[in-house]
Amino acid sequence: MKNKEAVSPVIGVVLLLAITLVLASVMFLWVSGIVLQSSSAPVGTLAVEKTGNATLVNYTITLTAFRPKTEPEDVVCCVYDENRMSMAMFSFSEPDTETNNGIVKNANWTDKDSNSRFSSYDIIQISVNRVDEELAHSFSLRYKPNNILIAEETLQ
Repeated sequence: MKNKEAVSPVIGVVLLLAITLVLASVMFLWVSGIVLQSSSAPVGTLAVEKTGNATLVNYTITLTAFRPKTEPEDVVCCVYDENRMSMAMFSFSEPDTETNNGIVKNANWTDKDSNSRFSSYDIIQISVNRVDEELAHSFSLRYKPNNILIAEETLQ
């Protein structure tokens, strides 16, 4: 007695090729996702609150959205004037870094989730010498490995 309810050789080959292509595609997407995640810059948004007096302005900068979590040595903080001239650059991985022109007097980072990495809802506090009431500054976070802008906000 012969069983004639088998799949034809052509359909079998097509099924094997389809399964191989699907598995190869899934592996490619999985591996490329890992590579892109480790090499791409983080993205984020900032919220700024201002307090101060006639000589010193204090800014509380909240990272309202920031992903992925990033090591402090990979993030550089920058303060620019209205002409996009760098007034200060500093990093929290190197707390004794000198700021340009002494514009930024003090800078602190509060790690809200205590994971020792920049992430959403962390807070950066900076004190800026008031040079000119009309001068608008901007604050930005940059990804140090490739100098890509993460987030920027005007300090007024």
